[in-house]
Amino acid sequence: MTTYNVTPLSNPPTGATKIVPQSINDAGQVTGRYNNGVADVGFLYSNGTWTTLSDPSAGVHGPTNPAAINNVGQIVGDYANNGITEGFLYTDGTWTDINGFPTSINDKGQITGWYGKDNVQVGFLYSNGNYATLSDPSAGAYGTVPASINDRGQVTGYYFNGKTEVGFLYSDGTWTTLNDPLAAGFGWTFPQSINHSGQITGYYYNGTENVGFLYSKGTWTNLSDPAAGPAGPNGATTPRSINDSGQITGNYINGTISLGFVYNNGTWTTLSTPLSFAGSNQPVSINNSGQVTGWYRAAQITRVSSPLPLMLITSESLLSSRSRITGSRRPRAARLRCRSA
Repeated sequence: MTTYNVTPLSNPPTGATKIVPQSINDAGQVTGRYNNGVADVGFLYSNGTWTTLSDPSAGVHGPTNPAAINNVGQIVGDYANNGITEGFLYTDGTWTDINGFPTSINDKGQITGWYGKDNVQVGFLYSNGNYATLSDPSAGAYGTVPASINDRGQVTGYYFNGKTEVGFLYSDGTWTTLNDPLAAGFGWTFPQSINHSGQITGYYYNGTENVGFLYSKGTWTNLSDPAAGPAGPNGATTPRSINDSGQITGNYINGTISLGFVYNNGTWTTLSTPLSFAGSNQPVSINNSGQVTGWYRAAQITRVSSPLPLMLITSESLLSSRSRITGSRRPRAARLRCRSA
């Protein structure tokens, strides 16, 4: 059985609070954000060294929010300046503007995400300087939100059909609807991550709670952590990330506590962080070595930490962590301001 050890990482930036990792690559490099007392800024953690990432185009109080890092070390995310949000690609010190909200980047440098147009979310694929619109035909006049892209250029995410939000797989120009059979009657299916083999993990909403799933070659596998609480809002299982071996990480709820897990071929391992407040933690990303990154809730801000296979965990305030723990849906484009295409 795999054992996860948690040890503090050294020397986070002076004054850093609310350190929130978002993504880890196969080299163990981690990107995410922290608050420096003025604004949220991004970071790259690599071999013990912290590099602050603040897009030069962001205002003094404008946040920079990295979302994903690939195995080349390229980072995508978004920043804000005077209330307008713009995407970015960071490569070896060079910043490139990306129109919209990038969510994922593969090792070929292809980027997926979405932008707002007429109060609707429109998906995009950015490759070699060129944009292609990704709008699920079943969405009609409603939004499409890509969440993850693999090295084959396959994209997964969800779209809104006017009533519910439904998952999709986009592959070589073909759209496949992903609606977990157990979501019948509600239809809310939210893919979160896709690996090189095209396996997809995420969660669906059954009317009372989030329930995880693994979608592989047309087969749906229900993922409900056996340690989760009884059915209902306090018993949810929410997968976040899948690696190329099919290992999945995310969190489950047991009462009022959020605990991380790694799911591997039918085996569930709970990720406990001894420094966390009330035991709560939130893994968000797993690499191909089985290393996991995430954050934990603490009564006071604590340091980032790490495991073997390696777990990188940090703290975030109780208030701002609440929506992540419940796995609430993203705000619609109508509530956001971004540059339209």
